[in-house]
Amino acid sequence: MATAPGLFFGSPRIGGWGAIFGFPGIGGGGSLLRLALAGWLMTAPLVGCRSQAPALPVAPPAKPVHPMPVQYTTTENIRMLAVGPDGALWAATHGGVLCWLAGASTPRRWTAADGLWSNDVRAVRPSTEGAEVKTTNRSFHIGMDGTIIPEPGDINPDIRGDWSLAPYGLGRDRPMVPWPMPQEALGAVTAVAETPKALYLATALDLWRRADGHWRRVALPPGSPASHVSALGVRGADLIAGLYGDGLYRLDGTRWERLTGTPLASRFATAIAFPPAGIAVGTRSEGVWQRAGGRWRPLPAPLSLPASDFQAIAEYGGMVWAATLDGGLLQCQGARVRRWTRADGLSADSPRGLAVFGNQLYVRHATGETDRYDGTAWHPAFTKADLPRPEVYALATDGARLCVGGWAGWAATDGRTWEQHYHDPQLAGQVVTAIAPAPDGAVWLGTQKQGLLRYQNCHYTRFQEVQGLTDDWITCLAVRGTRVLAGTYTGGLLERRGDRFARLLDPQGYAVRAVAFAPDGRALAATPLGVYREAASGKWPLLAPDLTGGAESQSLLSLPDGLWVGTRTALAFVPHADTCGCGG
Repeated sequence: MATAPGLFFGSPRIGGWGAIFGFPGIGGGGSLLRLALAGWLMTAPLVGCRSQAPALPVAPPAKPVHPMPVQYTTTENIRMLAVGPDGALWAATHGGVLCWLAGASTPRRWTAADGLWSNDVRAVRPSTEGAEVKTTNRSFHIGMDGTIIPEPGDINPDIRGDWSLAPYGLGRDRPMVPWPMPQEALGAVTAVAETPKALYLATALDLWRRADGHWRRVALPPGSPASHVSALGVRGADLIAGLYGDGLYRLDGTRWERLTGTPLASRFATAIAFPPAGIAVGTRSEGVWQRAGGRWRPLPAPLSLPASDFQAIAEYGGMVWAATLDGGLLQCQGARVRRWTRADGLSADSPRGLAVFGNQLYVRHATGETDRYDGTAWHPAFTKADLPRPEVYALATDGARLCVGGWAGWAATDGRTWEQHYHDPQLAGQVVTAIAPAPDGAVWLGTQKQGLLRYQNCHYTRFQEVQGLTDDWITCLAVRGTRVLAGTYTGGLLERRGDRFARLLDPQGYAVRAVAFAPDGRALAATPLGVYREAASGKWPLLAPDLTGGAESQSLLSLPDGLWVGTRTALAFVPHADTCGCGG
């Protein structure tokens, strides 16, 4: 089987995804961890760099007797912190809701697996009965017994005295505040806070202070590298501000005082709260840090991921690796998640494709750069002799051949020699967006504007609208035996039928982001609406979003014992037995 998950494709109804892809000339288009199961993984500490590092064991991992579902979510990306009447610390995160009760060693967690509409939680308001939470498009009440009840409307709009909710708008375009905004205020509102002397409003560009009925801009500290004020917190007369890219400051009127001894993670503070024990700071990708007893420590958050938007998934060395939008590469390390970035030897922090070939892991980035990990160190994957044009925009393997697609060409290798096609007129001016080798020796090539091509016996065959294609932008490919499946940007999922293609699935005009085959040969397709599974009846029911980590699925990895699904906010493992229960 050969799969080419292609790129991260947003809904065609959302513009401007070209910059994410890293393609030249494109614009305006649209565990980890298999760690779940004890004894499943063979692990060892890894060091990622371009110098020598300890070897990675690649012995086959032991298989569990009864696979169980598991979900990792991006709860290390904190959107908001709030303290309940009982002193419990609540966090709204990119991966669900967390609550640290007083005296508890680990937090309680609520995600899409528990009934939330989405893992992307924007706001939380604790009460004596639990908390109200707002996801991207719906509000819920979480009871202290753990139950989740959808709310008929939005969070109570009366937020006077609770300015922490104001930046989230709660369903409106502007913050819900009882006074006029400064006309010059530009950019998204990031924080609002009130002291006995004044009211402060932070945007992505400026900080404003309202006193005596007038707004005045507050300049950031001289020499600060901060881009903006990203968090505000008030205790008594003290106003603490998080300056994004710099650190924590105390602000008295217009006078700044830098706080010392703070953790490095606080440079990217996104939320500030004051539980009874001290001060808590939420960060962009390193969870929550709390200062109590004079010391800072990170609060535990099991099954938490530091990055999100999973573009591709692969199994290598008995572990599952996941490519994120801009947070590097994630990998299971024992009972933890490890992140690999440029600091560890990768060429970029924007991996888009993964392939395992010749006992090495290949990583393709949005920049077109490609790295390989040989179990010892990271290296540039290809030389100028390998690829006349080094930028790679598609990557796939069937075990015997590694195929790469780029600008106006492609190449394949068996690990010893290369077959290069960078001057074929059939691909002139085209980006190869997806590639897949087939058992019959053919290589299938997807493009952005010219549909699909098959290369076999030194000959190209083109497939476009007249051959049944419903869209000329091919996003992903999968080949198993004689079956050839092609995902498109707006035309659904297509299958080859002789010399033509027929549509198998139409996900309401949304892009097919990834396609894979289950062990029984039935296909699976990842879309913004969720994961569709081919049924014996020919229907395509959706897998339950509480199994897959949410609806907006982006990447798939089908293994003999289950399916890994990458969404915007979660990485979920679903046993194949559970995927068969979706009907049809």
